[in-house]
Amino acid sequence: NIDLLNKKWVTLPAVILGLCAVMTTVFMYINFIGSGARFLARNMGVIEKYPYHTVINADDQLALEFLGENSAENALFATNRIHADNIKKDGISNIYSAFSGRQSYMEGYAYALTNMGVPYYVVDQRKVINEKLFSADTTKEELQYLCENTGITHLVYTTQLAGDDSVMASVYEKIYDSETVKIYATGVIPKENHPLYQPELAQYGEGIKDE
Repeated sequence: NIDLLNKKWVTLPAVILGLCAVMTTVFMYINFIGSGARFLARNMGVIEKYPYHTVINADDQLALEFLGENSAENALFATNRIHADNIKKDGISNIYSAFSGRQSYMEGYAYALTNMGVPYYVVDQRKVINEKLFSADTTKEELQYLCENTGITHLVYTTQLAGDDSVMASVYEKIYDSETVKIYATGVIPKENHPLYQPELAQYGEGIKDE
């Protein structure tokens, strides 16, 4: 009986370890097969392909490094690259700030809402203004008005994401031009402090509401 009991105590851990090994192997196969199936489905057009045309490239890095080297430390730029791609519209891109070392008017707003506790009306106002900056429907006068009142010193336009630079091209000097990125200097004097929300621009966005 004692020998039988000892065998059971030896056998039980072995069985448990064996089951764990089998489950791990099955999980790995499912993961690999699943990943391969997704790539195959994308290539065959069964599911939506990854938007590779919006992926950051070396041109983006060179352009924003140029901005960092040719602007004041308190410069403020706006860009139409505020999303990782044109599909999800996730508001998580902050790569241009990282490359340039300069403050962006509107980048990574999803994190500002979830991690930093920034009120929605702040993000809403800046989203509306940012869309106006890169819209072909915005007048020259409104573009200049927005840049002057927000303190935006540079406009960084990427051809990879939604937006238009035709209006700014007719107003401001283009200081950087490549296949992917165009940078325009607005001539606006940098502000010492950039308020999160501007009541004087309350017409842009839904305005302050009770939280």
